[in-house]
Amino acid sequence: MAEERAEYLISPTLTPVDVIEIERTLFQGDQFEQQCKVSREWAEMRAVERAGINKTRFTETRPAPRLGEEDSQRILDNPFFALEVVTGAQAVSAGDTHGASFHALTLVQGQAEVHSGGEQVTLNRFDSVIVAAGAGAYEIRPLGAYRLLRALAGQTR
Repeated sequence: MAEERAEYLISPTLTPVDVIEIERTLFQGDQFEQQCKVSREWAEMRAVERAGINKTRFTETRPAPRLGEEDSQRILDNPFFALEVVTGAQAVSAGDTHGASFHALTLVQGQAEVHSGGEQVTLNRFDSVIVAAGAGAYEIRPLGAYRLLRALAGQTR
């Protein structure tokens, strides 16, 4: 039976549902539950392969960037989203969605205000705000030193 199973797993036309049904016929009880976990991991791996994504590139860990008081650095950039670290202490930091993607801002240290189109939101540690893609230009005004994460969705390159 192990040889049959291996044959199914390498078939490029099988869907994750097909694999689970095959596993259900080959395994019983706890073995089936364990095999489902393996099948889900396999399905995720196949999806990544089909999309042509180098999975190791997205699983690398890097040390936190060393940023100055008024700085920003992109720490993740792939076809689906980007993540930036932004720091500030005194100067206003400008942001712009360019109408292309929302910006999700999460404050991880300090306190800051986000201003856009006459609206203002004060962020404390671990607060988040979404700046709509249509908002365009916005400002991050420090209320002391701060550090935030800015996530952008879609094609970001």
